Amino acid sequence: MLTPHTLGIHKFLRLLNPLVRPALNIKPNRRLKKAVNIADVRLCAESRVHKMCFGYLDSGGDDEVTLRRNKDAYSQLEMHFHVLSGLEPPLDLSTKIFGQDVKIPFFACPTAGNRMFHTEGELAVAKASKEHGSLYCLSSISTSSMKEISEILPQDYPKLFQVYVWKDRALLRDILAQAKENGFQSLALTVDFSWYGNRERDIRNNFTIPPAYTLNQIWEACKRPAWTWDFLSNPAYTYALIRNDVHADSLANFINSQLYPAFSWKDAEWLCSEWDGPKAIKGICRPDDAKRALDAGFTSIWVSNHGGRQLDTRYTL
Repeated sequence: MLTPHTLGIHKFLRLLNPLVRPALNIKPNRRLKKAVNIADVRLCAESRVHKMCFGYLDSGGDDEVTLRRNKDAYSQLEMHFHVLSGLEPPLDLSTKIFGQDVKIPFFACPTAGNRMFHTEGELAVAKASKEHGSLYCLSSISTSSMKEISEILPQDYPKLFQVYVWKDRALLRDILAQAKENGFQSLALTVDFSWYGNRERDIRNNFTIPPAYTLNQIWEACKRPAWTWDFLSNPAYTYALIRNDVHADSLANFINSQLYPAFSWKDAEWLCSEWDGPKAIKGICRPDDAKRALDAGFTSIWVSNHGGRQLDTRYTL
């Protein structure tokens, strides 16, 4: 299929980047500077990113009941604080995560296809992690390579690599070897993603990877000029940790062929035997599964319902 990228138009547009991109980003940058909380930042992203890409990032499975419950759960938490504790800013929030020293006790979760949302992709997240001294976590469906990440974050920087339950063990071994070679000390196996979630917003928005060149999608692209310029003036993104023959537009088919719903605790034990460092299991919602995970060789339990993006109404506090 002929696209602007197959025609090589991005090579010409990149020459104009120094002039065009700063001008297009003036308005989005002004919005971002006025943001005072995470809700404002979300609105900034919605106003800059192509509608279907933002919908993919922002949506949950089916009726999005779990997505709403996840958000509402934070409003139910109460803080009972001590007063007159003699603390003086700046407060020391440093701790250890997976045995690694970090400056803040939280980190950005692994997210697939970062370059879909912004041309700097995972590299921008790595830079932010380094600036704030947080753990960096990379998704198996990354649009940046581990080598590119390692050029930003040194070998000894706290890094966590997230893997899926791929059917192909040779692929898993290869990707684990890449992680070790590039200084990832910790591993997280995602078990709450056995198939693609039914995300109705994606269906309504006609979400495709990469964007389909329909009249509606072209119109939506025109309404987001800064995102569209970045998309058109840079090489087409690929999924850097998957086989070279898997292009962005065939990602869904690849994942559906590789996801292994029959992956069992014996398979999890095998994976644990392949990794020497700390191992987390991401997607635990039951105490009995948490106990089995520890018996299988995992060292950390990551309570998760995949952000409400997979099976709707699966919920835990």
